[in-house]
Amino acid sequence: MLLKVLSRKLSRPDLPQLIRYINQGRPSFQNEPNFIISYNTTGKTTKEVANEFKRNNDHIPKHKGRNGVLHLMASWAKKERHLMNDDILRAFGYKIGELFNADQALMWGRPHYDKENVHLHFALSASWLDSGRSTRISRERLKEIQIELNEMQRDLFPQLKHSLLYLPELEQSHRKTLTGIPLPEKMKEKDGSVRAKMRGKQSVLDHLRERLLGLAKSHPRKLDFIRAINQQDDIAVYHYRNKPNGIIVKSTGKKYRFKRLSIDLDALTRDVKLHQLEQQHNQERSIRAIRER
Repeated sequence: MLLKVLSRKLSRPDLPQLIRYINQGRPSFQNEPNFIISYNTTGKTTKEVANEFKRNNDHIPKHKGRNGVLHLMASWAKKERHLMNDDILRAFGYKIGELFNADQALMWGRPHYDKENVHLHFALSASWLDSGRSTRISRERLKEIQIELNEMQRDLFPQLKHSLLYLPELEQSHRKTLTGIPLPEKMKEKDGSVRAKMRGKQSVLDHLRERLLGLAKSHPRKLDFIRAINQQDDIAVYHYRNKPNGIIVKSTGKKYRFKRLSIDLDALTRDVKLHQLEQQHNQERSIRAIRER
């Protein structure tokens, strides 16, 4: 199960649009074909629910960068569409509400069956009920929630095996991809890294990763590694919130996050060793393939 959390800023949350989208364009909740899960909302139309969220936002201090609403999305694999039903989705919906402490906030949502991937969509208030305190959670807490939901899926709904994610036991298998870079199951890398590998070519992503790991081998300390990158003619490190976040290709302006490149600035030596082991494994696999021809 894939879980995403998107945010809309307090300055432009567009709450009516979000609630209408979750309700698939219908203005009211009459003749609901599936089910609705709501916490601390009583509105009978999308407009009324949006107004409840707006009133709760009145308690939020008007500071730059504050969120106005959170949009939670849970989705499952296409292969599992025929296995999904309202009972399963309702169970996940209430579990999501529990993990996000929705009983202390405003939350409203329902399922979407209109796409190949079945989804659950929720609007979660950006602050606790009648309070200006933010409902925002840390990345660490989000990771814990993602793991707990997938543990629930593994234990209660073992038939939904194609969309299991985040679980510690899957980390090793996710590392073994065609490119050596952990990718989503759909393999939708924009630069075509998987497709390039299948054609026997090296993608831009692969090339940059190998180049950076070469620098990391010579400069295993974080600051030395960053300095070495910035000394290159064609690439440089870019920062986000005063932290090194990835590299930028000077000629194109295109950015690549270190996370996307599967490079941990705090564990460069480990990443270099893993890359060397992976190269060795690939060479052995190629040799075996040649001998079997």
